[in-house]
Amino acid sequence: MVDARNVVTGTTLARLLVLLSVLFLTSDPTAAFEIFRNSDYSMWKIVPSITADPIDTVVWVRDTVSVDDETWIVGTIDAALADFEEIPTSHLRFARRTIRSATQPSLPPESMLIVVANQADLTDGGASSPYNGYPGTWFGAVANFRSVCAENCVLSFQNVAAHEIGHALGLFHTTIGSVHFTNHIPVMHFVNTLAVGVTEDDVAGLSVMYPDATTPLGTVSGTIRGRCAPEIQGVNVVAVDASTGNPTVAMLSGDEGVPGEFRLVGLPPGTYEVHFLDGRSYQRAGSTTLVVAAHQTDSFAPFVLGPFTVAAAATEDLGDVTIPIEVVSVDRFAIGDYRYSDSGIDPGEGVLPAATIDSPYHVWMHLHGGVRPLDLTTVTALPPGLSASMVAPSYEGLAPLGEHFIELSGTPTTLGVSAVEFIVTDEKGTPATLVFDLEVGVPATATPTSTPTPTVTATPTATSTVPTPTPHPITGAKLIIKDAHDAHKRKILFETKDAQLDTILGHGMNPSLDGLYLHIYNPFSTQESVCLSLPPAQWSTAGKPPAVAYKYKDALSVAGPCKSAVVKHGKQLKINCTAKTQPISYSLDESYQGAIAVRLTSGTTEYCTVFGGVTKDSGTDPPNPGGKGVFQAKAASTPAECPFAFSTCP
Repeated sequence: MVDARNVVTGTTLARLLVLLSVLFLTSDPTAAFEIFRNSDYSMWKIVPSITADPIDTVVWVRDTVSVDDETWIVGTIDAALADFEEIPTSHLRFARRTIRSATQPSLPPESMLIVVANQADLTDGGASSPYNGYPGTWFGAVANFRSVCAENCVLSFQNVAAHEIGHALGLFHTTIGSVHFTNHIPVMHFVNTLAVGVTEDDVAGLSVMYPDATTPLGTVSGTIRGRCAPEIQGVNVVAVDASTGNPTVAMLSGDEGVPGEFRLVGLPPGTYEVHFLDGRSYQRAGSTTLVVAAHQTDSFAPFVLGPFTVAAAATEDLGDVTIPIEVVSVDRFAIGDYRYSDSGIDPGEGVLPAATIDSPYHVWMHLHGGVRPLDLTTVTALPPGLSASMVAPSYEGLAPLGEHFIELSGTPTTLGVSAVEFIVTDEKGTPATLVFDLEVGVPATATPTSTPTPTVTATPTATSTVPTPTPHPITGAKLIIKDAHDAHKRKILFETKDAQLDTILGHGMNPSLDGLYLHIYNPFSTQESVCLSLPPAQWSTAGKPPAVAYKYKDALSVAGPCKSAVVKHGKQLKINCTAKTQPISYSLDESYQGAIAVRLTSGTTEYCTVFGGVTKDSGTDPPNPGGKGVFQAKAASTPAECPFAFSTCP
């Protein structure tokens, strides 16, 4: 028999820095405590079925690991295993043994393998799912974690261990997300720094897979329908403890194979409110049984029912729950390759961003309403040279699943104004007709030799717009944010030394002409952000063309809290902001941040990075001595893409 764990796969994307901060794990995520399922919706369980017999758990320690680190990490793994063994409604038991060797031991497939090695020897920090009825493998337990995750590091390695072992046992990422909830985040949340540990949601999942009926739990069930539509899948249903406000158990409607049905199983007896949320309430979570585009994002306004009393071993059936699905419309235009930007053009005016003949055109129409997934069934009167298609995001990145765009792209070849008609049909077959005028004009500097005949007579109400910057992910050298619980006593220091920094005249950034915007935001938990402007008047140039350098100086904080900055081609971009005269609105009034993103925009040039390998992360609530908070991180690796920002800058 071939042990599939000895086969090198292509899922070695996780770098250690990512493991220590924002855990984008190798397994595809799914809903709440939901587990890996087969095509017939049956669970992928470890075989033989676990009763009193323990799971053979092998901790393979590379021989380059120090004895001290081995003792510490094995003890921490034991503590994580004990968290699962102590669940009274599950019969999980583990028989842990340690093998220290230079090469991976040969194991039977029913053994659960945990690979322990130093950071330099690991290429993958995630865990695989169960396969063929056997447990998965945790590929990257970092033996020298204590030295890598320096003093004041907020990441709990015991939580990391529980998270990865949870994947190996069959759990996916929870849809109890920090986007909607700020407390009681389960250990299976995709950002492990935000987790409080094993919560009821994690317990419910393991209790379903490996049940022990000695302590019966309750259930809330129901079926989600539209006003004029049958069952609706992909709604995030969350039971929230009415006495504490803590999210307890969640799942997506239809995830168990019955359209529209939800069963919040594993609830401790108590009183609950039930929240019905859309796909923006969570990130990097989804479903093994629902297609990505079937998550209901931007299709209805979230609401709450209850409270309801749930008894042990009883089911509280809510019956049919009607979701007020809204009519399909366009609520935002983005121009350029980055679909999450906002052109500022109001779609309600019925006019698309203008195009220029024989020039590339790229516009995204963000769709609101309709039962997801949506389909673009008909497009008429689109100018020659342009094409339209429906786009929905995948699991990659942080985009809400179920989000839909109409993408317009190409190079228009005919002058004139067209009334373009798009017919969008939702999952229930309900059509919506969207009509927008699109003008194809001449370049601003060109003079037409004759008056063109429009293809359709219409009166445009929008003018050409400035191209939207395309963000370029880069590395980050350091980010320091200090908060003294006073907007006039805060500091921000950002620096990058990425070689992609471009100041070539006529090609790269020119802050002396366009200014520069520093956008600091938390895309994972708090959603807090601040947009700091460094206007053109305070910039000066240095060096010789074409790769000039730029310096910013505003010692009296006339233009804002940022006092100094420097930009050097291919070498450095550093910004120092101190709030004394002018305030900084970004606070650290949570217990911690987890990770913070940075965007830099100057004209049509934009860069971004994400800091998660924190060395210090403490907030003013709960207060530190003197009510001071600090976020300090360094050596941010290049993100796969720029994280979604819930607010624009500028």
